[in-house]
Amino acid sequence: MGQTETKSQCDNENEYLDLLSSAEVTQLKKILCVIDDKPQNIKVYLENLKIHLLNFFTPSRTDQLISFLSTHCAIATAENDCGVALMNEVAKITKGGQSQIIEFVYQMLSPCEDDLPLSDLKLFCEEALQCIDHDAIKRFGIATESNERLFRKLTLNTPEHLDMVKLQKLFEESPVLVELLLHACQNVFFGNTSFVNQELKGSVPVLLPELEIPAKFNIAPESSILGASDVLFLNGNLPLPQQHKWRFLFSTSFQGESFSKLCAEILNKGPVVIVVREAAGNIFGGYVSSSLVYSSKFQGTAASFLFTVKPELETFNTTTYNDHYAYLNIGQETMPNGLGMGGQHDYFGFWLSSDFGKGHSKAKPKCTTYASPQLSSEDTFNIDALEVWGVGDEPVLDDEEEDEIGASVIDKHPDAVAILRVAGKERVSEGLRDNEASASSMPDMVQLHATHDPMDYPGP
Repeated sequence: MGQTETKSQCDNENEYLDLLSSAEVTQLKKILCVIDDKPQNIKVYLENLKIHLLNFFTPSRTDQLISFLSTHCAIATAENDCGVALMNEVAKITKGGQSQIIEFVYQMLSPCEDDLPLSDLKLFCEEALQCIDHDAIKRFGIATESNERLFRKLTLNTPEHLDMVKLQKLFEESPVLVELLLHACQNVFFGNTSFVNQELKGSVPVLLPELEIPAKFNIAPESSILGASDVLFLNGNLPLPQQHKWRFLFSTSFQGESFSKLCAEILNKGPVVIVVREAAGNIFGGYVSSSLVYSSKFQGTAASFLFTVKPELETFNTTTYNDHYAYLNIGQETMPNGLGMGGQHDYFGFWLSSDFGKGHSKAKPKCTTYASPQLSSEDTFNIDALEVWGVGDEPVLDDEEEDEIGASVIDKHPDAVAILRVAGKERVSEGLRDNEASASSMPDMVQLHATHDPMDYPGP
């Protein structure tokens, strides 16, 4: 059976209505002002719908939407109530999947079936993002610059005018556009909907993550480095198990400029996204795919990546050259002190010095670990702002791990631990513990001065 015949059959039998929940049907009836299921003239329903759509769209865009729905509900008869036909059309748009959203976008934006200007699609996608009622939108904000970066990335090498075939190709190559438009339409017609299906959590993509932020931290657009479009892009590049939730861990806007405070908040917290805005304006960072611990050795897995946000959105995945995915150490005389990703000691692809506020990206021509270029405007940079988010659910530590992590107040201040050790002084509580060494504690000095050197190749 051909696609046209199948589509016609679905329309005639209003089969898309079966995809709506009872709550969604009730919401649509409320919008259309359906009273006791009594049929009314299609113009009455459309006028009621127009009033609702004006809460989300400009008058000109609202007129386009009403025109599209009016045309597609023109077959409604007394036997096939026009209100039911209208709800079926909304169900087709919101629940019909990729093919139906593509058809809707093309026919709504280009009713005469001319080629669709890419600029018109961009504008509609920006409007759609603003229709989504989500905490990430409110917390990170919608900025024109951020939106333009996202759309440039998603439509790279796309022609300026699109016929139906080219539009379908674009949506297949950038499925995030489909998800964006679907969620926006669902929010417009059904109200706030969760992006996270708890039963499928970790196994399906999530457009925007749920945010877990302590009440004392008022994350808002003016206090965050990222915009909502940036979060949408970065989240889409995370492994599926980490896409459903972002947990606030650290920001210079709230916790100040201290490397020891930074470490205290991010150690053993699972995978993290680290974002830096340098004084020169570039925004960049990295995703570390496993819990960070103090170590003289590199850590992490091949799922880690580096990224840039500004001037352009890009991600840089791991190569097979080496496994120098991430590094964290502090208070040592013979090893680098700070947090780094990729390359080698003193030539990291991304480096934050323990002397807080300084960093480097010495990756010319490319970082060997991530094939990334220099992320910052110069090979060394000064930090203007820094924030870190844990992604996915926070790992659950067993009792022994918790005891080791929180056994001493001084453990939470690694700079102090290092100073005591370099001075040759012993902590009073040191001898009272069993098996002091842990993943979160400082590396043993004998180990640090051993002959092991993970750098066995020239160049960064």
